Amino acid sequence: MGADAYQHYLLDLSTLLRDRYAERRPQPDDFDRGYRQALMSVLSLMIQQADTFGIERASIGLGGFDPERELA
Repeated sequence: MGADAYQHYLLDLSTLLRDRYAERRPQPDDFDRGYRQALMSVLSLMIQQADTFGIERASIGLGGFDPERELA
């Protein structure tokens, strides 16, 4: 499997996670709030790891995504 496959995997994964995070329930309950917090934790971890490994955030679909701004 080539490096392109890994990049496409990460790009697709981050897009799916961001889409799920963006879904809003009309009346969120505790489960919904916890689920969204878990998604944000995963996205934040992906950003931290990308930065650690010198991977451009945009190349894995996380360019311009700011977890702290999203939580505000």
